[in-house]
Amino acid sequence: MSKWRNSIVLILLIMILPGCWDMEFIKDARLIYATGFDLLPGGQFKLTVTIRDSIETGGGTEQHNTIMESVARTTRENRDLMQSMVSGKLSVYKIRVHLLGESVAKKNIFPFMDVLYRDPKSALNARVCVVEGNANELLRLNKVGVTYIGETVDEMISGEEQMTVVPKENLGSIAPVMWDHGQDFTLPMVKKTAKNVKVTGTALFHGHHMTGKLNRQESTLMLLMAGRKADTARLTIPVDQKQNPQVANFITFDVNKAKPKMKVTVKPGNRIDVDFPMKLTVSAVEYPLGELSQKAVVQKLNKQLSAILTARSQQVIQKLQRANCDVFGIGRHLIAFHHDTWKQLHWKTDYRKVRFHPRVQVEIIGSGILN
Repeated sequence: MSKWRNSIVLILLIMILPGCWDMEFIKDARLIYATGFDLLPGGQFKLTVTIRDSIETGGGTEQHNTIMESVARTTRENRDLMQSMVSGKLSVYKIRVHLLGESVAKKNIFPFMDVLYRDPKSALNARVCVVEGNANELLRLNKVGVTYIGETVDEMISGEEQMTVVPKENLGSIAPVMWDHGQDFTLPMVKKTAKNVKVTGTALFHGHHMTGKLNRQESTLMLLMAGRKADTARLTIPVDQKQNPQVANFITFDVNKAKPKMKVTVKPGNRIDVDFPMKLTVSAVEYPLGELSQKAVVQKLNKQLSAILTARSQQVIQKLQRANCDVFGIGRHLIAFHHDTWKQLHWKTDYRKVRFHPRVQVEIIGSGILN
């Protein structure tokens, strides 16, 4: 009797369970690896994609890149138009990087990316970056050396993330911040050179718009202040001007530990002060004068580096405030702990009035095997 009952339950489960109704075979798909967005005069925009195909040969499988572009009014319309020009089904779940041309980034990125968030097959872990200039021209490089352009940009950004040069962000991570009135996000910036690509720094955003940029060293300092140090963080600082050759005027060090602290104080009249002390313990990896065995020299360098980085921190904060980019989440802190004050503020203008007091303390604790 129990066997009959189990058989009936099993048949009912098979009938009820949906199974893999939306299964797609990779061998049948045209995989998009990278996309580029560029705004055109007149309101239309150009979508550029690189499609990866695997071609069976007598000795194995060969990879081939196809670059396609289309011009339409929306991203969905562009994608449908592109689908009408290729055999097989275009698939987005293997996309590794989205490139936003500067014209799109400065306008408003969300209308271009809306479809990416609505499609359940979108790769939410795909990186997003801003291209200085035109995304189409960068993707048209097709290859850098022997590596296809999609992988080149993706791996280049990944390496710079590990060096704390650019923020580690992707399609999924920026979505909630994009709608947060108390915090902003940043994205890596890349640029096409003659036949190559280079990472130039970080693009600053306020809401959905790109509003400024930081160079590579400023970006590293900003990430350290935000408590986002990755595996390595390296800075090269001029500490002299008289040495010959000039290379002897600099010290390069790796940051072992970064301990930033942030204290937000609200004073009468809704005046907001932010104390921003940060302690860096570092190891020198290049110092041509080679005097780091002397305690007095190390103490002098500690004092000099602390003063230089404190001044640079102030410059970074000024750039962030001019761009209205609240990457440290001061607004988010006010919403959580000073909500009555927050309700009286107009953050778009009041953020620029916040008085930051950065203070960097550097301590050299290592100098390699030379000393």
